Amino acid sequence: MLKKIIACLIVLNSFFISVASAELIPVKLKFFKDCASGKASCKYRNDNDISYYEDEQIKVHLRDVLGSCYQIGITSKKAFTSSHTDGLYRTIQFLLGGRAQYTTAIGVVLDITNKTNEVMFIDLNKSLISIGSYQGKPIVGGIKYIDSQSASIPPIIIMPGKTVTKELYRGDSEFLDNGEGGRSWVAPCDFPIGRNIFGDGTFLFAIGDGNAKFVPMMFYRELDLSSIEQYREK
Repeated sequence: MLKKIIACLIVLNSFFISVASAELIPVKLKFFKDCASGKASCKYRNDNDISYYEDEQIKVHLRDVLGSCYQIGITSKKAFTSSHTDGLYRTIQFLLGGRAQYTTAIGVVLDITNKTNEVMFIDLNKSLISIGSYQGKPIVGGIKYIDSQSASIPPIIIMPGKTVTKELYRGDSEFLDNGEGGRSWVAPCDFPIGRNIFGDGTFLFAIGDGNAKFVPMMFYRELDLSSIEQYREK
């Protein structure tokens, strides 16, 4: 049944997904500084934004979480761009190796309202989210990266008529070790340009304590390229 629901969602989402190709856009250091200070942020198109879902039992409002990450020990700009396809990035070259800084979609913040008269349980171990190229089990804060796919995650519990806010993250961070002190877990450079930053838009919540009911949702958000035009590296 779950496979049928996901297959149906993918077909439906083909209506929303842009056919634009993947794109890496080099940006200036000022972009990352302004984002860190709050002077700038990635803005999105209003004409096709879908960040809200509601039915008879649940109401969900979604916001994305972006992160600035580093990849240390790259040999050249070409080496970085040849192994990544999406995102806003800059590279810094040194004599013995450089590094790349990039913006990536690392997670979502969900405001979830229980519209029923009963306590609501959302089983995250059976649920599914889409963020960039990642589609799979959502991860919560406090889970070790190495255990992200095997860890048992407590359910989201919402009292009748109440709203909770929950941060969920992608589960495909990578451990990079270049032998030069650049050892760390980092999210991949994966911030779709000209397409849905939520991948194919599929979110699937397993609602219920025991026999869960799968509730499919679709979300769409696309970067407004004009908002970062001044930061493009010419």
